[in-house]
Amino acid sequence: MRIGIFTQTYLPTTNGVVSSIEIFRKALEKAGHTFYVFAPKVGDYQDENPRVYRFPSITLPKHRDYPVAVPYFPGLTRLVKSLRLDLIHAQHIFTICALGLRLAQRLKIPFVHTEHTLIAEYAHYMPLLHSSVRSYLIWRVRTFCNRSDRVIAPSPAMKQTLEDYGVRIPISVNPTGINVGEYQRIDDRAARTRWQIPEKAKILMYVGRIAEEKNITVILEVFRHLARKREVHLMLVGSGPEEARYKAWVERHNLTQKVTWTGMLPHAEVIKLFGVAHIFLFPSVTDTQGIVLAEALAAGAPVVAANKMGPTAIIEDEKNGFLVPPRAKPFIDRVETLLDNEVLWHTLSAAARVRAQDFSIERTSARLEEIYVDVRNRYRA
Repeated sequence: MRIGIFTQTYLPTTNGVVSSIEIFRKALEKAGHTFYVFAPKVGDYQDENPRVYRFPSITLPKHRDYPVAVPYFPGLTRLVKSLRLDLIHAQHIFTICALGLRLAQRLKIPFVHTEHTLIAEYAHYMPLLHSSVRSYLIWRVRTFCNRSDRVIAPSPAMKQTLEDYGVRIPISVNPTGINVGEYQRIDDRAARTRWQIPEKAKILMYVGRIAEEKNITVILEVFRHLARKREVHLMLVGSGPEEARYKAWVERHNLTQKVTWTGMLPHAEVIKLFGVAHIFLFPSVTDTQGIVLAEALAAGAPVVAANKMGPTAIIEDEKNGFLVPPRAKPFIDRVETLLDNEVLWHTLSAAARVRAQDFSIERTSARLEEIYVDVRNRYRA
């Protein structure tokens, strides 16, 4: 099949959507399919892949990694016709992706949309219009999805949310997969030396965007409590708009020497870091999946996560981690349980590696291929 991916974010930006696109693209191209990516231009970045087409974009001062596409591409209809696409797969609902939907309808190409993000929960970025923006976003998601031929949700919780929004077309659940074999427990001495982490300190880790919607405040409160009486070190892997504010919080509470901020790292380096984490923390209540959870499990790191949305489809409570309310006290209780019970930690770590197999790229890419074929065949019928 020849598939056109329309997306608002793409390389060199690093986030869950970009990871999902690349993981599936590489796996399905090995299976014989061809992908064409339509995305915003990002600075002077040059694509190695010749099948990437870039739209002009505007870069906002505080979000340089997330340029806003200008939906202007002379000759786009002619180009898409020449590519003889069997299917268009959108990853967002605005600008480029909305244009992709119109193209699909005009050229009679089946259209699939993955709703990666609980976008209505990001309305806090416009506080003065929070309520109105949230209502509009829900309406926009519902409308966009109902004009698609199939919607893909990365978790059952996201599928339920979309149905609650009023989405009535078929919704298939398919999480983003990972290359399970790349993740393992590793000797942590090199990491401790590089990041100046004491030899005996247990490493607590978070990987992801440093932003308000990720509930980072819970992690910091948990760590402040634990650091008073335990040898622990916190690694925050990633970057984001609230990084400076959280760093100031850490400094005010005299925790600077016990907290490592890695900033953005190449994915190959992040893969290794999962293997040195003793406990992985994930308090976000807006993630529809959380690829990092499957990655942590594959590396044998028990997870303590918020009992909401994506984590509920990945973490099996008390089997490979813990699901708790998204507040500091429940997180502290479960983290202390793992710190104090080495036998339990090893039990959950072993179970985590087994559970990660359910999210292997082999399984999830085969499922996506089935969805593509089904949508194409139904459309033709």
